[in-house]
Amino acid sequence: MNNFTIGIDVGGTKTAYGLFDTNKKLIFKNNVPNDTNLDRQTFFDEITGWNISFVWHY
Repeated sequence: MNNFTIGIDVGGTKTAYGLFDTNKKLIFKNNVPNDTNLDRQTFFDEITGWNISFVWHY
């Protein structure tokens, strides 16, 4: 079984996320524009609801 880490970087205009292997090598990345009209809770709910099915490919 492989171990991976998901990193999330919340910025002012976009949120970037990536999948890293055990050697800290970035193997997948993506970014999503931020909706500045969302409150904190809704923004967090949106992030946790993202489809991260890409993880199953690794």
